[in-house]
Amino acid sequence: IQFFRWERQCRMANKYNEIYSNQPMQPIPPKFLIPILENASVEEDDSLQDLWINLLGSWTNANYKEDRRLAFVDIVKALTPTDAMILKKIYEYDKNNRRTETIPNEELFDKFPAIKKEQISTDLLDDEYFLCIDNLISLRCIKIANTFGGSQKIITITYLGIKFVEACMRDNSI
Repeated sequence: IQFFRWERQCRMANKYNEIYSNQPMQPIPPKFLIPILENASVEEDDSLQDLWINLLGSWTNANYKEDRRLAFVDIVKALTPTDAMILKKIYEYDKNNRRTETIPNEELFDKFPAIKKEQISTDLLDDEYFLCIDNLISLRCIKIANTFGGSQKIITITYLGIKFVEACMRDNSI
């Protein structure tokens, strides 16, 4: 176990230095640093370990002005690679399709655009897809969007989900 953790720590340190060594740095409190380092050192999936690295990179960047949230640590701990892939696709869809117009009756509409399963992936089996969606809903990264008549289930990203993706998912990850 110690050797495995050492290997994963080395990978993390090398990748962090490769990506973030030139950014202006700021310290982060142990309350945030320790859970990141502990969890990243036991993460066996490279794509999920990259989320830990990117979270650390965001939080050590002196230009990062968002609040640090322990919820981000809990979210990374609870994700599978497929969950992360789906969340990133939902984020990208939202980013490309966000409504900016004023809607007079806001309670009938979500601020964020809604996406259907077919727009996320046609390769996933329904069982796997719906497990991922339920997990992302439980983590409060996405939600079921308002629909008229309720005949179609569509999802949308939450503000927490947007901020999480921006802190943890770089263009080169997932």
